[in-house]
Amino acid sequence: MNHTQINGRRIEYLDIPAATSDTPPPPLVLLHEGLGCAAMWREFPQQLAAATGCRVVAASRAGYGQSTPY
Repeated sequence: MNHTQINGRRIEYLDIPAATSDTPPPPLVLLHEGLGCAAMWREFPQQLAAATGCRVVAASRAGYGQSTPY
C-alpha cells in the first residue's frame, strides 16, 4: 500500500499502474460502500487491472486501514 498526506492526514491507497504507456485507457477508481479500507477489495483490483490494462486506484477511508482518523 502507498500513503499520501491530505490536509495533514495520512491516507492509505492502492495504485496499480496501467499495463501500457502508449495512450493508456482511463484509470478506474474503486469506491467502497460504507466504511472500509482498500484491503477489503482483496485481489479484485489486481484482477481488474490485469483484465482491462487500466490503472486501478482504491483508497482507505479516514480511520480505516492505515489512514489517520479524523
